[in-house]
Amino acid sequence: MAPAFAASVVLLLAGCAAPGGTAPGGDGGAGGGGLPDSPHKATLEVDGQSFTFAPTVCLTTDGRPTVLGPGVDKADNSPVLLEMNIVDADGFPEGEIFVYLGAEDASSTDSYLMGVIGGGDDYSMGNMMEGFEVETFLRDQDASDTGTGTFVINCEE
Repeated sequence: MAPAFAASVVLLLAGCAAPGGTAPGGDGGAGGGGLPDSPHKATLEVDGQSFTFAPTVCLTTDGRPTVLGPGVDKADNSPVLLEMNIVDADGFPEGEIFVYLGAEDASSTDSYLMGVIGGGDDYSMGNMMEGFEVETFLRDQDASDTGTGTFVINCEE
């Protein structure tokens, strides 16, 4: 009994215990075609592009978000993947955000958008009623500027 309980706790903490699977032809409850069912939601708006995500991992520790999950480019429904990990470094937020374009996993694409939290880059983070908002400058895989991206993330169930 104890090993089964421990395995359930590990799955829950890893965010893998979100209910359901991929909704065939549906929006999976997150606003994009074929996204997995998820109680969590995230969006990104940057330079005229819009993305919707259904995070499978959506945690906050000391007000700092860790978010991972699939999404879609709203323009053409192509797959994207969001990886956001922001930690507390001596009282200040620090981390990186990646949006892998045209892929369901990071290893299958060379195209991405990247934002840095901390260091010399401008950013803002704020808590909202049901989640948080992160705004940061984004660059592509060639380090070309792509504009300021606004992420809105809801980790509430």
